[in-house]
Amino acid sequence: MADVTPGGEALPGQRAAAVGDAVPEAGATPPGPQPEEGGQEQPSFEEALEELAAIVRALETGEHGLDRSLELFQRGIALARLCHRRLDEIERKIEWLLEDEEGRPYTAPAHGLLEEAADR
Repeated sequence: MADVTPGGEALPGQRAAAVGDAVPEAGATPPGPQPEEGGQEQPSFEEALEELAAIVRALETGEHGLDRSLELFQRGIALARLCHRRLDEIERKIEWLLEDEEGRPYTAPAHGLLEEAADR
């Protein structure tokens, strides 16, 4: 098995992971940042999404036993929650540039506009 990050990226000095490469052994601590575990650094949104995709591919193969599949599934759930939380945080920060009736620009928070649109 190649030495890779949980997201499937090669560690320094190693080759990149290929489709079909094994995922880390059951019980092994992945070398990358972990979401929500004892104050450790969390992966970026992109890293979490890449790792989540790798987990989905691994689970789709059906090559893993029940215990390992459960571990992968639980990790995937943690990563999905992390991604969802990050998207919510970003959505609250985004402001839309709009024009009033007289053509003057103003900004409005995106989450307020999305809620208005959902009510219509």
